[in-house]
Amino acid sequence: MAESARGLQVLVDRVQDSSCNLGLKINIAKTEVQAISKKKIDLYITIGGTQLKQVEEFTYLGGKISESGTCTKDIQHRIGKALGAVQVLHNIWRSKEITNPTKVELYKVLIQSILLYGAETWTLKKVDENRLLTFEMMCLRKILGVTRLDKIRNTSIRQTLGVKNTITELVAKKRLRYFGHVKRMSPMRNPHLVLGSYVHGHRPRGRPAKCWEDCVKSDCQVRGLRSLTEACNLSQDRKTWHNVMDQKPSHSSQLVWTA
Repeated sequence: MAESARGLQVLVDRVQDSSCNLGLKINIAKTEVQAISKKKIDLYITIGGTQLKQVEEFTYLGGKISESGTCTKDIQHRIGKALGAVQVLHNIWRSKEITNPTKVELYKVLIQSILLYGAETWTLKKVDENRLLTFEMMCLRKILGVTRLDKIRNTSIRQTLGVKNTITELVAKKRLRYFGHVKRMSPMRNPHLVLGSYVHGHRPRGRPAKCWEDCVKSDCQVRGLRSLTEACNLSQDRKTWHNVMDQKPSHSSQLVWTA
């Protein structure tokens, strides 16, 4: 990673030189470059005189990184993966010999684990939340054996199947768990430094884009925490922080948790 095209070229050249010294060769066909920026930036990065392909999306460790820096593409990618798993298990959802509680457990283990892979890093917009909730209800209706034409309320379906937390609440819990994990790290660890860093420069006009820390603040507020500073202090104790995470979200400020 580099802050400029020139800096990236220098890094690529270093990797190329080190590889040649060890008798290794970079696969140019599998090497791609990406510019994450608000404006379109054309990169000209070469290896041995051959220009590397510039892409708008890049898959890294199962997550899809887009040049806009948003999580929308990654969320759509995870929904697509989970939908494929749902379709493979079609016979299980329709089976009359398998009880609904067992189907719910299969859904949590086999589908949710695919859907929420890397979800602790997501910055959810309202449209992203709606996509996740729509997919979740589609799965729950399959388990219950009903369709939208039956006009059964979502809350009734959840109560019937015993599903207490929505998919967005699970994302919030994963996000808070990771937040506490980073805050308990040594101050010199890179994740801790990045989370507490400040980006210098001029902010453009208009409302700033929603960031990950904004989501954490919102997750804390609906659990009765007054500020991010209070959350940082509580996160130092694992047991206390787990109690905060398990607190049922509410827009009321009268939430109570125990240390």
